[in-house]
Amino acid sequence: MPSPGEKATNFSPGALLLVDNSDDDDIDARYLLREPQYVMRNFRLDNPKCFRYTVPNRRPDSCSRAPRRMHVVANPPDDMPRIAPHLFYDDVAAAVDWLVEAFGFVVRVRMTDQEGGVVHGELEFADGLVLLGLTSENAAWESPRSLGGRVSQRLYIYVDDVDAHCERSRRAGAVILYEPGDQFYGDRVYECVDPEGHRWKFAQHIRDVDMKTLKRPDQDHPS
Repeated sequence: MPSPGEKATNFSPGALLLVDNSDDDDIDARYLLREPQYVMRNFRLDNPKCFRYTVPNRRPDSCSRAPRRMHVVANPPDDMPRIAPHLFYDDVAAAVDWLVEAFGFVVRVRMTDQEGGVVHGELEFADGLVLLGLTSENAAWESPRSLGGRVSQRLYIYVDDVDAHCERSRRAGAVILYEPGDQFYGDRVYECVDPEGHRWKFAQHIRDVDMKTLKRPDQDHPS
């Protein structure tokens, strides 16, 4: 047991100090040891008045190097949403160019390999982000074009003027599946297909509805 007033630095780093307070509730390692800031209580033993303390590692007083500061990174990064769709294309370079022209997306990342081929793209639209991947980089990745146009997803994106956006997409060569039309859920939407078969649905919100009680009406196809 340490003597009253003994310096904590007299003990080797990691040393365990057993302090028995059974006879005096006011006695504590922080009272018994000078420089008590270097003493940390670890845990209690079976006796609730008996504690174990650890003397932590300390840099020698002669060391002048400033302590290293830990850099805490944001997760996700400040410029990344929590969820971002990742679409696969046989030709990422052509897809990036077409999506910019047809939909008004903005290129954030156009990543190339050592030979200069585009292998990854990131496109921004307002506060949204779409990632593009190259199918040849992973055997499990397929473009809808190689699947006969069948898809398992589509993207739903809000624009300021859905009719004008539809005309822009049409001029760029998009296949318009459904012309702009008002929907029961309060949006005016159109749907199109890009050159590799990915489906895109663009919307403009035109009225508020109570989604909690909304029922879908009978129709030939879900829109």
